[in-house]
Amino acid sequence: MKIIILILPLFLINVVLSQKSDFNWLENIHSERVAEWIKEENERTEKFLSKCRKEFRGYSAVNKSSYVSTDYSYPEGKHFYRMMYNELNKPASLYYSNKIGGKEYLIVDPYDISRSDKIDIHQYEESHDGKYLAFSYGRNGSDWREIKIKKISGGYIKDVVKNVKFSSISWFGDGFFYQEYPRNGQFSAEDNPVIKYHRLKTDQANDIIVYRRESDKLIELEFNVLKSQDYLILTESLNNAEIINHYYIDLKDDKMFLRPLLPKLNKSIKVIHNEGEKLTFVTNHQSGVNRVNELLLSNPTEWSILIDRLEGSSLVWGKLVHNKLVCKYRNFLDEEIRIYDLFGNLLKQISFETGYTVNGFSEDGYTKNTLFTFGNEITPLIIYEMDISTFESNLVGKTKVTYNIEDYEILYEEYTSFDNTKVPITIIKRKDTELVDQNPTILKTYGGFGSVYVPRYDPGLMYFLDNGGVFAYAHVRGEGTLGEEWSKSGRGDLKTNTINDFLSAAEFLTKSGITSPSKLAITGTSHGGLIVAASFIKEPSKFKVAVPIVGVYDMLEFEKYTVGVFHTDEFGSNSTESGRNLLRSYSPFHNLKIDEDYPYCLIVTAENDDRVPAFQSYKFYEKMKALGYKSKTYLKVEKDAGHYGAYSINGSIEEFADIYSFILKYTSE
Repeated sequence: MKIIILILPLFLINVVLSQKSDFNWLENIHSERVAEWIKEENERTEKFLSKCRKEFRGYSAVNKSSYVSTDYSYPEGKHFYRMMYNELNKPASLYYSNKIGGKEYLIVDPYDISRSDKIDIHQYEESHDGKYLAFSYGRNGSDWREIKIKKISGGYIKDVVKNVKFSSISWFGDGFFYQEYPRNGQFSAEDNPVIKYHRLKTDQANDIIVYRRESDKLIELEFNVLKSQDYLILTESLNNAEIINHYYIDLKDDKMFLRPLLPKLNKSIKVIHNEGEKLTFVTNHQSGVNRVNELLLSNPTEWSILIDRLEGSSLVWGKLVHNKLVCKYRNFLDEEIRIYDLFGNLLKQISFETGYTVNGFSEDGYTKNTLFTFGNEITPLIIYEMDISTFESNLVGKTKVTYNIEDYEILYEEYTSFDNTKVPITIIKRKDTELVDQNPTILKTYGGFGSVYVPRYDPGLMYFLDNGGVFAYAHVRGEGTLGEEWSKSGRGDLKTNTINDFLSAAEFLTKSGITSPSKLAITGTSHGGLIVAASFIKEPSKFKVAVPIVGVYDMLEFEKYTVGVFHTDEFGSNSTESGRNLLRSYSPFHNLKIDEDYPYCLIVTAENDDRVPAFQSYKFYEKMKALGYKSKTYLKVEKDAGHYGAYSINGSIEEFADIYSFILKYTSE
């Protein structure tokens, strides 16, 4: 008997292993085979990560940085609310008080809903009379929501509104508006949403349908009831904002009839106030920059500018707060609040240090006061109360921390990308850490959907910095921090600009002597996970460690599932030959090759993520194993969690500790 040994060249092996059919079984996430596979991989990963945590004291150090507290809640309607963890392994509960700094009362305990499911409270809105609270919650990390109602000073109402997704809660009278989606399967593409009105103490089957369109077009909706309770404004975006239509309902009319307002715009409007039929709104339609405008419902195509553009800055949002217009402006990482009267006259300016992000400005239902917060990556929230009639502000809450903020610094630099474009980069370190090429360094980005970078406190980051680490965030093309044109230059056919900008950031960090390839780790979440994976596959020699989190890796499949159909404007579509070629050119799953020196990799996902299905990570990881990278690659699957990770304070600490300890393990060698 002859034994024939067939030796295939590397390029043919790569072609064979790129076929998705070899890994399709992992898409059946509820099968016993997949469940056993996840269990085995998690056990292998946990065994290794526990050693990393022990070696670098990961859990105890992150736990110390996580021990931050503040004594103040935030206004919603006539009361003040905040989420608090009262047990380490339990989801957060919702508390309320009657005044700032007043006694707090438990109003929603996740265990009231279920002890077997992990209940995560997402949104809550108080009725205008201050008697009821409607809140939405998810189960085990899913994007699907339910809405329940509770009396502020009493028990739950029996109503349960189900099949809610990507929805706000907008009260009107003795009920509220919400968005419902058809249930077509866990990962089915989202289509044909419906807007309904639910009246308290009635069955959901009797809810009033105020919007429904059976269409082959992709439909995205936004809606809100104005504070006057005069109108509901509804925005309909068709085919990824190809056409944007606006409607309104005159709520003074019991019939709730949907009327056209502004059809076929190229940008949406955000209505923030009305006086009778005069609407005040923010939009960048036609002008390309956000302005505050006014129109009359009787003649909606005639607009007048109430507050013109601010040279050098972009208007992020506008709010009505106790009959004042509060506007937030941003110039890269510099933010400013401007307060106007209803005639557009400037009354007050508040500037903040570079790198601080400001939020808040909700109404206190009993006084003329409002609360606002600001903070950054190393400074948890600082809270001020402002009397909106006098503009006097008082410090009411400075988050307590377990370290000296003055020991750290944030630097703002700029580097030259592959095509000579100047790209900003934020660098954070301890003041006593010298910038030498032996620094363990993390490079991070998000880089998509026009998302504006929002500095947020990260307890794991403090742990990393205290171990001599340097953190860098690249503001690559595709994000919106530098405006709409910057975002467009990393979208669709230009998506590779985002990847190349990220690679250029890595080159800048090494050439400038801040770190070296043997000390450089990269990480990113969701869209950022895609950029991380695409980058280390394209140029593996630039990195020692990669930690992509809930990323999209199979770009030829992404639009088949859940929200993927709404993202073809961001990535392109598999439905055309040119689109397939573009997607394949940077799709991580399809560009993995044998015999490459890929970095050590920790792939993080969540088993109930129905926004970016977990099997995207499963298949990517399994292909890396098949190509011979098992010894350098680990998969961490968060149990009972969704796109945003762990549900409890203990789970969050463990997640931070795992990621940063893994990075330190290899960048400290």
